[in-house]
This record gives sequence, structure tokens and C-alpha cells, in this order.
Amino acid sequence: MGYIVDISKYEPSNQIEWPTFSKNLDLLIVRVQYGSNAPDTEYVSHVANAKQFGVPFMSYAFPEFVSVNDARVEARDAATREDKESLAMIIDIEPESDKQGNPVGITKLAQSDRLEGIKAFVDELRNQHEKKVGAYISNQIYQAWGLDTIINIFDFVWIPRYGVNNGAPSTKPDFPCDLWQYTSEGHVPGYAGPLDLSTLNGDKSLEWFTGGVKNVEVKVEVVKNSDYVGKNLTVKVDHLWFYDTPRWDIKSGESQKGDKFIITEELLVNGVRMVKCHDGKYRTADPKYVDVSPKPLDWPYRVIVEGITNKQAIEIVQSLQSQYKNASVHGESL
Repeated sequence: MGYIVDISKYEPSNQIEWPTFSKNLDLLIVRVQYGSNAPDTEYVSHVANAKQFGVPFMSYAFPEFVSVNDARVEARDAATREDKESLAMIIDIEPESDKQGNPVGITKLAQSDRLEGIKAFVDELRNQHEKKVGAYISNQIYQAWGLDTIINIFDFVWIPRYGVNNGAPSTKPDFPCDLWQYTSEGHVPGYAGPLDLSTLNGDKSLEWFTGGVKNVEVKVEVVKNSDYVGKNLTVKVDHLWFYDTPRWDIKSGESQKGDKFIITEELLVNGVRMVKCHDGKYRTADPKYVDVSPKPLDWPYRVIVEGITNKQAIEIVQSLQSQYKNASVHGESL
């Protein structure tokens, strides 16, 4: 059994040893925003690593709305920022105060306004076709804020209660919940700092949360001095999967027959060749599905790429420069 961990910008992705960290996780819960005006700056990186290393993940949003209409705007913003592979969206409901102890955010709202805002937030998430909607609710406000009166609008409930808070489960929540966050002082191999850890606490199985998604080990090796880099790749089948990350099991979309790309990187993903193209997507290089242009007979040579942006052209040149350290590579726009 692995860990259920929640992270945000306060656990920077570049400080996590993902190959080790990912092997110890059953589920990752990642903050997507702190109100509409503050998207979490680590969300994209955390999600990209979760997807690369096969970790099932959900998203959570901290609300800062001041009205019912504002709650709907925040919910739409959260859904827009949420990665499409996310298994659920959680609204993080907890008291908040400034340095002087004054209530801020939804804490300063009248209880009726707060409850109506939360209901609107959840309703809007469902309008956005959210898979599952959960609530993170502080133990001390579960009844005090009247959240017990609207608890049935959520698909699942997650409550923090730490007790001695020494990294191990201690004092359980006073109210029914499906997930119990039992410490903020947990430790997981692959990250040096303390982490929030949770565990299952109801009749919902881990598979209920993950939808059967499993943590699959993915080995990615970049091929140096690749013969594929700089070549044209042409799709020769009617539909060809592409991927946002170098993984074969998480498909992102389809390319069509005749689509052409420039290969910028060659990789071995679990021992099978995959190439990254100038559009940032990953594809197979299997000749059953694609044609790859023959290697030019002589160097230097000139490649003309039509229909790409200047930014994409720069990325191609930079990729070639990194692949061929001793070569003179330059680009020019036509």
C-alpha cells in the first residue's frame, strides 16, 4: 500500500525525485489554484511528472469567492486550468485569517452566503462535466459552518485531523469521511521535506478514486546523437495517437494521415522507440504507422519547415544544438 499525498507550489516539483517518489504513491492530489487570480505555479509541472511516472492524480481548488456569481467564475477557472487526466476536483473548505487574526476569503462571509457560494461552485463544476467533486472540510467547521446540511452535494469528503501529528495516524475525524488527512509531518522517499498524508477512511476503495488507474513504472531514455533528430516524420495511417508526455498508456489525441512533423528528440520508452516532434507531442516511429525521411547524404544541409511559428523554429534549432554539440546549427525565417 502506498501513500496518498497532496502537494502545491510549496513542494516544488524540481525538489522531488520523481522516479523514487512516484513508486511510493497510490494517489496524488495537486492544488490547481488559490482563487481565480492565483493559479498554483507548480500545478503543470506536478501533473506532467505524475503523468510521466504513472501516478493517478486529482486536483483541488482553494476558494476565495465573495458572491455566488464569483463562486461560479472560480469554478469555471479551476475547471479550465485542470488537466483533462485529473480524476476529480476538490473544493478546499477551511477557515482563513490574516496575520492580525481577521477573517478573510470565504471565512468572512455570512454563513448563508458561504453555503450558497459553495453550492454554486459545485454546481458549476458539474456543468463543466467534472468526473467527481469532493470536499476538503476542516473538522472544526464541519457543523459550525453548517456544511453537514449540504454534504450530499459532494461525491466524497476529505477531512484533516492530526492529533499528535507525528507522521502516523492518531486521532480520527469526528465526522464521516472517505479520506482522512492524518498528518502534515509525513515523509515519503523521494522528497526531503514534510508532507500531508491521507488514508482511506470509508467504504470507498482506492480503485473508486483512481478509476482503476495504476501506478505504472515508465523508463525513459533519451538517445544521444540520434539519427532521427532533424528528419521529417509523415503520418501514413488514418489515425495516429500522439502523447503529451513520453508514455504509451496515456493518449492525448490523434494526428491524421499526411500530417508532417520535424523530429526534435528520440527516446526509448520502456525500450520502445518514441520521438518528440516540433509541436511538442510524442509519437511512435514505427514504420508501420509513419514514414521518416532518409538521412541526407551530406552535412551541412538545409531544411525548410513551413507552417510553424517562430517559437517552434527556435525550439527545433535549440534541440538540434543540444543533440549535436560539435555541429554548427542555425536557423533563419523566410
